[in-house]
Amino acid sequence: MAMPITLMQEDILSILWHKAKMGVPVTTLIQQEGLNITSPTLTKLLSYVDFLETQNIIDDEDLYNKVYNSLFPDWVVYADNIIVKQPKGVVYEGNFPFGEWKELKNV
Repeated sequence: MAMPITLMQEDILSILWHKAKMGVPVTTLIQQEGLNITSPTLTKLLSYVDFLETQNIIDDEDLYNKVYNSLFPDWVVYADNIIVKQPKGVVYEGNFPFGEWKELKNV
């Protein structure tokens, strides 16, 4: 079984993305914000936000929505924590972030 995917609240991730674009190192961002996340995980999340913001996929609404919904599913949006791990009973189908979240039945 694969490791659960770790995601982050959109508002904080957006702030971190802007700081990273200004040249702040990922390790510094983690320390400044006191985040319980690894550098590789945050780097990947920032790259997905970068893809949303810089690849002109806004013109491709389906692709934009697929990536956006992969990064910010309801279980992240409504979570109390900044960092959210994939809950049990939820799987990701496809290659992240180009697939979709599915709830398993009877888990």
